[in-house]
Amino acid sequence: KRFKIFFLNSVLMIVSSFLLQIIRLIFNIYISNKITPEALGIFQLIMVTYIFGITLASSGINISCMRVVSEEYALGNDAGVKKSSKNCIKISLILSIIASLIFYLNAEFIVQNCFQSKVSIRIVHLICLSLPLISISSAITGYFMAVRRIYKTIFGQFLEQISKIIMIIILLNTYATDSTLEKICFSLILGDMLSELISFIYLILIYILDLKKHFITHT
Repeated sequence: KRFKIFFLNSVLMIVSSFLLQIIRLIFNIYISNKITPEALGIFQLIMVTYIFGITLASSGINISCMRVVSEEYALGNDAGVKKSSKNCIKISLILSIIASLIFYLNAEFIVQNCFQSKVSIRIVHLICLSLPLISISSAITGYFMAVRRIYKTIFGQFLEQISKIIMIIILLNTYATDSTLEKICFSLILGDMLSELISFIYLILIYILDLKKHFITHT
């Protein structure tokens, strides 16, 4: 039974990753055709900085949460599963707040040196808001990997990607109709942040419900 669950989870991860990559590829082609070459170049610079922030806020939290929770889960320690997963979420929140503060306090420096002063600090502020959502979501994903219910997070990944596409298309077609560099980049990052928020709310809800359903021991 354990091998069957492991095998099914592995297949789900492989298939979902493949489909998500195809969706991202098609959407990236759409974005590159929709915006100006200059806006695309600045957006790529923003994404490099964004990814650095994500790494700073959540690097290793997924694996760490999966390891500590899986150890308690293997022992059948319901209280330990709940306590370790909640501690991981708390740690991810602390790390992400620190990362967000670093970005917020250095917003002008980032805009001038990383974005070549092409956009305002509003872009950096959106990144600051996104980092805690991403970090906590990463910890919760580690929890679901540990308890072998990865299919719940896979649905969240598709929900995030689909909502991201919808949000960005709406924002580009309404807010950034005049094709200014600032509005285009702001629309792209705002759409990403809103999709992260939707995925975060979904993961929080299913995490709480999963604890109540499968781990009844209170800590």
